[in-house]
Amino acid sequence: MNKIKKVIAFALMMVMMMAMSVTAFAADTTTITVKNLSANEPTQVSIYKIAEIGSGKWNFSPWVKADMYKVNGEKYDFEFAKMAEAVANETPDQTLTTTVGTTSLTFTDVKAGAYLVLAAGEKTTYNVMGVATYKYDDNGKFVAKPAEVIAKSTGTVVVKDTDDTFVAAGDTVTFTITTEVPYIEEGATDKSFTLYENPTNLKNLTVTSVKLADAEKKAGNTYNLVESTTAKYELNLSDLVADNNANAGKKVVVTITAVVDGVNGYENTAWSNKSDSNVDYKTNTVKGFTGSITLKKIDATTEKTLAGAKFSFVKNDETLKFVATEKAGVYTFDKNGSLTELEVAEDGTLKVQGLSEGVYNIIETQAPEGYSIHENISPVEIKPDYAETTRLSVKEATAHKNVGADDPVPVTDTRLTTLPFTGGMGTTIFTVLGVAIMALAAVLFFVSKRTAKN
Repeated sequence: MNKIKKVIAFALMMVMMMAMSVTAFAADTTTITVKNLSANEPTQVSIYKIAEIGSGKWNFSPWVKADMYKVNGEKYDFEFAKMAEAVANETPDQTLTTTVGTTSLTFTDVKAGAYLVLAAGEKTTYNVMGVATYKYDDNGKFVAKPAEVIAKSTGTVVVKDTDDTFVAAGDTVTFTITTEVPYIEEGATDKSFTLYENPTNLKNLTVTSVKLADAEKKAGNTYNLVESTTAKYELNLSDLVADNNANAGKKVVVTITAVVDGVNGYENTAWSNKSDSNVDYKTNTVKGFTGSITLKKIDATTEKTLAGAKFSFVKNDETLKFVATEKAGVYTFDKNGSLTELEVAEDGTLKVQGLSEGVYNIIETQAPEGYSIHENISPVEIKPDYAETTRLSVKEATAHKNVGADDPVPVTDTRLTTLPFTGGMGTTIFTVLGVAIMALAAVLFFVSKRTAKN
């Protein structure tokens, strides 16, 4: 019986020891939570252990060198920038990656100590961060504690997109601007968040939508572009900056429509007052291009240029409208224009500009005097060059497409078949001979009559 009691007591003691060891192990690890990451893209975050606290002392990792920290009484001041360079070829202790739409992540099973935290996205860069995962307990000993670090990007990234990069004059283009709510430093007096818009060859810009974390912002908010001293326009989004940075890092999507003004395409750039001063404007600038067609009216035989011809242009079974420019024979596409028949210049050339891509049928409505209308003119296609890109949601045109700019498209006409003019040499001869024959016939007739009487 005593032996059984001893066995049971021993078993209880082992269970208690195991429980104590589990408790001690649990207390020896903690978590690191990284917040304020961009919701617009996956962000990879890595932690590197600078030092682990064990037996009341600091145990530095092998990659940590003496010039990376300074002893300040009972504390250490770390040179995180130097450490970030030093770990370029080191394997992190842990690495996690966010998904689009999330702004934080948490590392678990982290031991008490000090850690270097590095975060990076494809478009967003972050400042180097450091965090401590320890505290002193009531007995003055080091124990693990949960840590939280706020990721601070070097600048708010602004990405611009469009629904068309090869356009016609007067087209309405939709632009999408994607950014994120900035983190506001504690105690900062400037809590503004402003989006700047710098368009070229665009007019009638209108904000059609503002979304925060995919939720439409409507109630009590009116968003309008106003003239700016920093850019052409600015949009105040300061109401999206919430107290305690509750919205920091959340995705913001602004949709703006604009009308293409003129025949030289467009360019549109956006940034915010929180953008990095060294921001790469390739990601927040979009460009659009236009096309034109130049033809020349010529004689089918001599290839001499001809004036006086008129043409219409048809696309998708619709006769296009144009307005005249100051230069003869040059016309600009205009949906509200009044001209559908366009006359060539004295040198036989005709240019229509401000066109989008596609196939254009050319109809000759009036031939030069003395010529027949060309009934079957070959269609002309404006086919832009596009670059391979994943930056935009549509194909990215690279240049204007001016068909016939250097060598105008020839349109031939054939001279009408004609008879000699009345009064010309040929008709004069025939007239004289005819009169002579008729006179001779008349003489013979009277002579024969007289002879018959006699």
